[in-house]
Amino acid sequence: MFDKLDINIIVPVFNEYENLKKFFEIIDEKDPDLKKRFLFVDNGSTDKNILKLLLKANVKYLQLDNNMGFGGGIKHGIINSSTEYICWMPCNLKIDPLDALNLIKNINILKTDTLYKSTRIKDSRVDAYKTILFSIAQSLILKKVVFDTGGTPTIVSREFFKKIDNFPDDYSFETYVYLKAKYDGLHFIRPKIKYGKRMFGKSHWQNGILSEVKFIMNIYYQSKKWIF
Repeated sequence: MFDKLDINIIVPVFNEYENLKKFFEIIDEKDPDLKKRFLFVDNGSTDKNILKLLLKANVKYLQLDNNMGFGGGIKHGIINSSTEYICWMPCNLKIDPLDALNLIKNINILKTDTLYKSTRIKDSRVDAYKTILFSIAQSLILKKVVFDTGGTPTIVSREFFKKIDNFPDDYSFETYVYLKAKYDGLHFIRPKIKYGKRMFGKSHWQNGILSEVKFIMNIYYQSKKWIF
């Protein structure tokens, strides 16, 4: 179903054995060949079972010696990918990988002048309101109107990453991508995707209101140095 789309889906993984195992099970139940579209980046996992699982699953993967951060893992995947379009998504199963694949299939024809950044549809009203408040806070500190900058899957042309060193290595990578797309005058398409709860484990950065405030402040300070 992806024969006409020259695209890799990059999935950074850091010590998420249970999520990754379930990720493969979901795809294999539908069609094992779908795994060929994914490029997994083992982002310096200390859990050696991650590598064993990647080898057993017979998928494309990269292994980093150290955790390069969410953005750093994606950047490493981009550098080692040769497809015309780049897509990325997390491994935490908040997004069903089959939903992500269907989203890409439904786009059908990708365009180089467009950023495809998903809008997350959340089951919890509290989470939905948090996304709105988070977007307002980001818009104020960045002095640009933004909304749900962390929405994935995200798809964009490889040409977008000509100066890949400018992109941050942490999770603010998503915000940078959003702002750079605005700066470059790209069209925005925001397909909707269901967004649930993390199935196993917990986030390494998103652990309550305090961590999210710290994240907002980090974006504020980093944005002063960003070059588009």
